[in-house]
Amino acid sequence: MNDSGHYAGVIAKIPYLQQLGITAVELMPIQQFDPAEENYWGYNTLNFFSPHAQYSSNTAPGGPLDEFRSMVEALHKAGIEVILDVVYNHTTEGGCDGPTYCYRGIDNSTYYALDPNDMRSYINHSGCKNDLRTSHPVVRKLVIDSLRYWVHETNIDGFRFDLASVLAFADDGSLNLKDPPIISEITNDPELANVRLIAEPWAADGSAYVLGRAFPGKTWLQWNDHYRNTLRSFVKGDGNLVADLMTRLYGSTDLFPDDLINSCKRLQSINFIDCHDGPNMCDLVSYANDRFGSWNCGFQGVIPAAEFSDSPGIPPTR
Repeated sequence: MNDSGHYAGVIAKIPYLQQLGITAVELMPIQQFDPAEENYWGYNTLNFFSPHAQYSSNTAPGGPLDEFRSMVEALHKAGIEVILDVVYNHTTEGGCDGPTYCYRGIDNSTYYALDPNDMRSYINHSGCKNDLRTSHPVVRKLVIDSLRYWVHETNIDGFRFDLASVLAFADDGSLNLKDPPIISEITNDPELANVRLIAEPWAADGSAYVLGRAFPGKTWLQWNDHYRNTLRSFVKGDGNLVADLMTRLYGSTDLFPDDLINSCKRLQSINFIDCHDGPNMCDLVSYANDRFGSWNCGFQGVIPAAEFSDSPGIPPTR
């Protein structure tokens, strides 16, 4: 059986990952999402407690979980950590016109943040037509139980929280950055003490960009899109970026000052250049696209190796 596109397929790629010097892999959401969506993103979760069955070549009952465990074990044997991208800010049920699978049918007002002026309408900081009501203790328990499940049952090493600042909205609509209950419970849970906690510190609608602030606490890491944007622009050749580039390379001390008052250390910054939001690394430097910030170095498209040395302005290969 061809394991491409399955958990077992990751095992087959381990020698290649080792050759690249990879020490950790972050999987895009693998918690079960609606197969009818017909995509491979997985950002509209249906079940927070099971691996996506369609990513498993083992279709027997319990097969997807067994195959996922085998993948994690194989990566660990190769010295590679496994981090899960998790989406606890919304679900696949969408807005008023979305399907009813579970949470909406069980107790809509408990599981979802609703507009206090119109209880038929969903708050939508996630940009996906609904926000989970993580200010409610029942929803917080759901999230904590799910995190514990993945740690206990699969032995993964950490979590990257999609749109993490959405979790900090209170019932009155305010953004609680001082001590959001869900963040506090995750941070102080003894069963999660030894896993990596990584926040994407913004919301899809731009309402909660909190990179570098005290949220979500000094034990968390944060995706640093300032680093991404500066490095991309510098490579592209944009001007007046040397000072900003040095700030990014020296730990973004403007965002993560290493002092007691801010309690934010430079090691909290996850410096990245490329991710799932936009073109892959090859396309990033092969195609010009202002929307994604990609730049083609003057040559649109991937240049075949045979033609590379003959392209004007490009030094010959050695």
